[in-house]
Amino acid sequence: MKRLKFLKNVVVDFQSTLFTAIKNCRLLFLIFTILYSLFSIHCLYAFTYPDAVIGLGDPVTGSGARSLAMGSTGITSSNEPSVMFINPAGLATIDSKMFSFGFGVVPVTERVDTTSKDAPFYNSQSYFHLNNIAINYPLSKSGNAQFGLGFFPAYDFQYRHKKYNYSGGKRAGFKKITGEGAFYSITPALSFKTNFIAMGIAYNSLSGKPKLEIKDTTYAAGTIAEASTKTVLTANISGGQLNIGTILFPSDNIRLGIIYKPGFEVENKYKIDTSSGTSKYRYPDEFGFGLAYFFGGQGENKIVADFLVKNWASFKVKYEGQQSYTKIPGFRNCTELHIGAEHEISQDVVLRYGFYYQPYYAAREFEKVFFTAGVGLGISTILSVDIAGEYGKRNYRFIDSEERFWAPDQRVDESIKRIVVQGKLKW
Repeated sequence: MKRLKFLKNVVVDFQSTLFTAIKNCRLLFLIFTILYSLFSIHCLYAFTYPDAVIGLGDPVTGSGARSLAMGSTGITSSNEPSVMFINPAGLATIDSKMFSFGFGVVPVTERVDTTSKDAPFYNSQSYFHLNNIAINYPLSKSGNAQFGLGFFPAYDFQYRHKKYNYSGGKRAGFKKITGEGAFYSITPALSFKTNFIAMGIAYNSLSGKPKLEIKDTTYAAGTIAEASTKTVLTANISGGQLNIGTILFPSDNIRLGIIYKPGFEVENKYKIDTSSGTSKYRYPDEFGFGLAYFFGGQGENKIVADFLVKNWASFKVKYEGQQSYTKIPGFRNCTELHIGAEHEISQDVVLRYGFYYQPYYAAREFEKVFFTAGVGLGISTILSVDIAGEYGKRNYRFIDSEERFWAPDQRVDESIKRIVVQGKLKW
C-alpha cells in the first residue's frame, strides 16, 4: 500500500509539473528572450591563444547556472549539487535529493584592427558546451551527511581565429588556428554538517583530448592559394586533484567559507603531426575565501563575495627527455574577486546578478571583468529551472614583436557572451 501511495503521489506531482510548465511557457520564453537580447549585442570574443606545447586551456567559471548568475560564486552559498566542484562542503546545505543538468551556448565574434591602412577583419564561431551534470544523495535521515557525484568541464580549449597577411595593401595569405575540446572532471564528493560547521572533500578525476590545428596559406594572385602548410596537435591529458572545503555558520545571517586545492600533477601524451611525446605539469595550490550575508535569516535574499588566490608563479613543466620540472617564466600569481546577489521576487521567481574580475596568469592584457545576471524559476515542487548569462570585454594590443601570433600593429577588440540553462529535479 505504501508503494501504491508513493506511485500515486509521483503521478500527481508529474501532472502538476506538466500543467504548471505549460502555464509558465510564456514566462520562460519571455525571460529567455530578454536574456538573449541582453547578451546577444554584437560583441567580440576569443579565448586565450592556446599554447601548443604546454596545452593550457581557459579555466571554466560558473559551475551551475545559479553560480554563474551570481558572479560565479559558490564557496558559501548554493542550493544545487554542482556546488561540489566549487566547495564540496556546500552539499550539506541542500535539504533534499537533487539532480541537475546544465548546458550553455557561446556565440563568438572577434574584431582585429591594424594601425596601418589594412581593413579590419572578423572571426566568428558559435558552439554548445556542457556546464554540469550532478547529483547528491543524503546519507542520513537528517540530511547532514551527503554524497555527491558530478561531471564538469574544468578547462576549455575552444578557439577559432583566422589572421590575414597583407602585402602592398592586398591580402597575401592567412594563418588559421582552430582549437577544440575540453578538460573534464568526474567528481565524487562527501560532506558533513553540524549546527556550526560543514566540511566536505571532493576528488576531481581530470581527463581530456583537446586538439589544435595551425594552418598557413599564401596567395599567388588574388585569392588563389599558392602554398599551404598545416600542423596538427592532439593531446591526451589526465590527472587528479583534491578539493577540501568548509563552511562556518556563526549566525543565521552570516556564513564563512574556505576551500583549499593542493597542487596536483597532470600527464599529457601529445602528438604533433607524425611525432609524439609525453610532458607533465605541476599545477599550483589554490585557496578560496567566501563570505555570505543573508537578509532576514537563511532566506533567498543574500549578498556573497568570493576571493580565489591562485599561485600560478609556481606552475612547473617537465618536457619529454627532461629529468626535473622547470618553472614557466612570466607566469604570475593571481587573485580573483567574485561578487553576487540573490533576491526573491516571489516564491517561484528569484533574481540574481553579480560580476567577477579574472586576471590572467601570464600577460596582463588578458585580464577580464564579467557582468552576470540570471533568474531562478520554480516550476513545481520537484522541478525548477535556472537561466544565467554573462558578458565581458577586453581591448588590447601586443607591443612585443616576438609574440607568437599577433603582429605589433594589430589591436584586438574582444568580449565574451554566454547563456547557460539548467534544470534541477528534487525529490
